[in-house]
Amino acid sequence: MSSEINLERVLDRCWTISAASEKSEIAEIATAALLDLPGVEAATFWTADGETLGSEAAEMPPSVSASLRGDAPKPTSEEHIQWCSGLMLHIRAEGLREAPAVEIAISAIVRQVETSISGARMYAALEDMVAQEMTLAVQREASIRLILESMRDGLFLCRLDGTITEHRSRASDKWLGVPGEDIKLWDYLYPNHLQAEYCELAFECVVEDFLPFDVTSHQMPAMLERDGRAYALGYRQVFSSGTFDALLVTVSDVTERMDAERTEQRLRELPGIVGSLVKDRSGFSHFLTDTAELLRTARETTDDVILMRALHTLKGNTAIKGFSSFAHAVHDAEERALVERGALNSQDFDLLEQQWRDALVMVEVFLKEEDDQIRLTSTEYLSFLRTLVDSDSGALVDVVRSWRHPSLQAYVASLVGQSERIVRQLGKSARVVGTSSGHRLPEHKLRPWLNSLIHVLRNAVDHGIESSRDRRDGGKPEQGRLCIHAEVVDANLVLTIDDDGAGIAWQRVAKKAWAKGLPHKKPQELMRALFSDGLSTREVATEISGRGVGLSATLAATEDLGGTVDVHSRPGVGTSFVFRVPLRALEVDLPIPETPVPVLASCV
Repeated sequence: MSSEINLERVLDRCWTISAASEKSEIAEIATAALLDLPGVEAATFWTADGETLGSEAAEMPPSVSASLRGDAPKPTSEEHIQWCSGLMLHIRAEGLREAPAVEIAISAIVRQVETSISGARMYAALEDMVAQEMTLAVQREASIRLILESMRDGLFLCRLDGTITEHRSRASDKWLGVPGEDIKLWDYLYPNHLQAEYCELAFECVVEDFLPFDVTSHQMPAMLERDGRAYALGYRQVFSSGTFDALLVTVSDVTERMDAERTEQRLRELPGIVGSLVKDRSGFSHFLTDTAELLRTARETTDDVILMRALHTLKGNTAIKGFSSFAHAVHDAEERALVERGALNSQDFDLLEQQWRDALVMVEVFLKEEDDQIRLTSTEYLSFLRTLVDSDSGALVDVVRSWRHPSLQAYVASLVGQSERIVRQLGKSARVVGTSSGHRLPEHKLRPWLNSLIHVLRNAVDHGIESSRDRRDGGKPEQGRLCIHAEVVDANLVLTIDDDGAGIAWQRVAKKAWAKGLPHKKPQELMRALFSDGLSTREVATEISGRGVGLSATLAATEDLGGTVDVHSRPGVGTSFVFRVPLRALEVDLPIPETPVPVLASCV
């Protein structure tokens, strides 16, 4: 049997198959392509029902019949049988085993059929063939080069010392650049970047071949950005005589797919974001200002503690407002900053800021400023009416001036809404209740401090409120309770966050404090340790909590206003945080007292 084949004709038939859209049409074109090969006398695609596809009806060979029944096929030396995307392919060719070139061509056509039927890219199914054939004899080099040159996706071979070989597809050179002589994989993927070190370590684990390849390959980079495009990376082992000989790296341009996924994710996030905006427009406006300030602080600071506080607060605040994708991006940046000091550079912050601008694109229409308005509750109106009747003009001036500021009711309602979102994110069952006195306070300094309380709210739900099952086993109601109360007492704003959860594990706090060299013998020392940087009772950090920087940020914001915090906690009963902030720090006079009113009671 002659082994000479026309490679250009085979590739042309493969392209024709890739253009077909119907299964029968694919089978018909593939059958003609197979019959065109030297020595191939018959080629038939059989369905699982025993019918031919893409060719005239024919008598079913015994080997095909056995395969369709699930028995082990017994093909003759001149037969080739294999499953192909739900079809059984049977080929009869004289001297097939002595014609490797024909076998390669058959494999190429079969792989193209599989790819076309499944809708995948043409050469994704040819990877295995190309990877294995790269190590064959010199006479096949021309055939391999033709295939590589015509591939749509990137592909290149890497020696076990990390060196990129000359076996590369045109696409990989176009996307990643032509590699220099003897360049290593990690330097090729990440020139002048710290990520190259991590890639090199992961590559060494792959080459050692001690752990399963599925485990070590997952430590290799999965995504790569280059010149504004996103590429997915894949890895396969190449064996020679049963020995791991090289690593095949595949590169796929997934920019459009990633853009579509990001857009879809933003659309899913939009209702929650708009809901937060509509519920508390003023608070949302301050949230945007705070986010910009946190991004600026993270970029400009040279203090690692301040950087981690800024990133942690940024992640928490944006997640609570519904910007989950951006919060995830901040979490990734936080991971890098935690692993290596100075890992974040100006390009990283440029990317974060661009991602934030992109996140705001879909909500810009809802951010238009409303006309200046002052809204009064019916309680405030009646209070003013009583004052108008009973008080002198000075008291009236104080009342009217206070109307310019948001009410404590609005502030507490915002905290309640954030708490509800955390409850939903964590899948907990908890009733969130907010109450307040009827005062109004300016938000210039108050709002940023209230935003820092998100760390306390997250910990109350994440660490404090138990699961419904644990609460039931502990003799508690299955639904937890989180109460937020704000009032003015003796020229101070007093805000209390109280939960009926598991309480603080003080022994664990003491153990963590001891490990960090912090005082921990006295109750006040333990409380101070609880608010120290880097102390967390969690072993694993999540996108909600566990860094040990949230409470320290809250304490710093409180003390910046001259305020204090007290913590009361009983195991199995719950925890109460009591914050006191002097009104003078908020740049207001003592407001006119009114009767405390409940502002919100919701169940999740």
